[in-house]
Amino acid sequence: MQLCRVYAITDPELLPDERLLTAVAQVLAAGVGTIQLRDKKNSPAQIKAAGERLLSLCQSHNAQLIINDDIDLAAAIGAHGVHLGRDDGSIEMARSKLGPTAIIGATCHNRIDWARQAQASGASYVAFGRFFSSITK
Repeated sequence: MQLCRVYAITDPELLPDERLLTAVAQVLAAGVGTIQLRDKKNSPAQIKAAGERLLSLCQSHNAQLIINDDIDLAAAIGAHGVHLGRDDGSIEMARSKLGPTAIIGATCHNRIDWARQAQASGASYVAFGRFFSSITK
């Protein structure tokens, strides 16, 4: 599975509850093809519920849903992939649980050696930290 050209990352702290779903629906309607559910605040049950709702919304727009940090949640809801931080499990583990066509991303912060390692392990993409100061990711 390939990523689209525009990849949006959610932040439930900036857009809580229904505002998040409304905003995601708007960006999907505008042509964004991949949404990442990134939620560092809510309970696992709340994140799962949001993931299920976002997956349904993505499917209705022929878009992809990536779950941040949680291979098991991505597998449980049938998401298109997972984005892994350094402590979220291995790319190989994600690939074995999610399958050969899953999208698997890896955080590399500012480390090119981590990017090379992720590529060698089979990551679909790598992500580097922000380049300018920001209050959001």
